[in-house]
Amino acid sequence: MDAKRRRINELAGLGGVTDAALTAILNKLSADPTVLEAAASRWTIHGAVGQIMKDIGRTSTLTLQCGGPFEWHHACIRKLLPEFVSRHASFGDLFGNCGSSPLSLVFYSDEITPGNVLRPDNKRKVHAFYIAFKEFGPAHLCQEAAWLPLAVLRSCVAKRVAGGFSAVCRTLLGTIFGGPHCLQAAGVVWKLPEGPRLVFAVMDVTPYAQPSNMVVCVL
Repeated sequence: MDAKRRRINELAGLGGVTDAALTAILNKLSADPTVLEAAASRWTIHGAVGQIMKDIGRTSTLTLQCGGPFEWHHACIRKLLPEFVSRHASFGDLFGNCGSSPLSLVFYSDEITPGNVLRPDNKRKVHAFYIAFKEFGPAHLCQEAAWLPLAVLRSCVAKRVAGGFSAVCRTLLGTIFGGPHCLQAAGVVWKLPEGPRLVFAVMDVTPYAQPSNMVVCVL
């Protein structure tokens, strides 16, 4: 048996990959070897995400029912907002059209199960937290792209937090509106096309319903 055939036979029977699928993959790679150059491993993606979180992230401590701490890594809103504005011109346009008055921050959370929708694994459930601004208007708020991801927390962890989900939300909101450097007191500077702008967010808790019937809270 020649060396080439021996190497192919060694690949046969890989877990989850049929011989027919393996043949199709090898044919594709043979026809277009550049596919390998664009491949991104899980570690490459993890490294890129880790660098982003290092730039815009922060850590909050949640107290568990057992008395121990849980270090929760999530985005810092004072870093997140300028990052989105600088990277995406569409967000700069949105904020540029919001006027000069303090903005009303919209805080939204939803529990989701990532993975196969036809075979959900409830052990993977997470609470996802997003923010937007009422001044975006209904036409934009009904679009998923207008909501900035702020944090994610596994549901199994939220259940173990002293005070439950309410305590989790209080901790996260405290990073937005608590302390002398919060959005309400100090604001945040955005670099818009027309020049830098100091923006404040007010805390006025009222229910707000989107056109998609999703109920959130305006802060």
